[in-house]
Amino acid sequence: SGFIKRSIKTRELLDEGEFNLPPLEMQTQAVWIDLPLYIKREVERQGFDISGALHAANHAFCAVAAIESLCDVGDLDCEHFGTMRVYSGAQPRRMLMYDRRPGGLGICEALVVAKDRTLRAAHNILVSCDCSSAKGCPACLLDSRCSHYNENLSKEGAICLLKMLIDDMRERDSLTGVELTEHVECTSVAGECDMSCGCAIEDTAVISEEGVSSPLRE
Repeated sequence: SGFIKRSIKTRELLDEGEFNLPPLEMQTQAVWIDLPLYIKREVERQGFDISGALHAANHAFCAVAAIESLCDVGDLDCEHFGTMRVYSGAQPRRMLMYDRRPGGLGICEALVVAKDRTLRAAHNILVSCDCSSAKGCPACLLDSRCSHYNENLSKEGAICLLKMLIDDMRERDSLTGVELTEHVECTSVAGECDMSCGCAIEDTAVISEEGVSSPLRE
């Protein structure tokens, strides 16, 4: 993990570095959507950075998930993808939301039942917001709790990604919500896994102040 130092007035990047703290571990629940390889490639073909699109999609998903599950927004969080390389190895291609309370409050089960309804609500928020910023505004994407200070967000990339995921989920049920218990080693080439090995279905997660980090694929 690491840190960045910015000017409060100008947001200019003053310094960045790395440091390690003992992980904060707890057993909780999460719900995530594995990103099919063809969607990743299409998002990139259209000129969007996949990590920025995923980060923005996670923000929008988190915002509407609290409404869908009738919980406090502080009970949920998502994975954040910053511009600084915090993780070593390949970053899993997924949208992930997790319950911040030990043992879980049942929020993730509600999101599983909702299926693509939450995705459609997230997509509608982005499409209906008329802000001109490439990384959105407080009404659609910016989140004061973001551990990466709302860097690396792509609003248009998220709109493209969410639309393709919604279309994909109409054909198959790819929303998975399970308790995070067991890691399955991925045997695929980094970044090219098609999820057939099961590595994205059973995973061990470490909850830290920056979000959910999982055993990364080499």
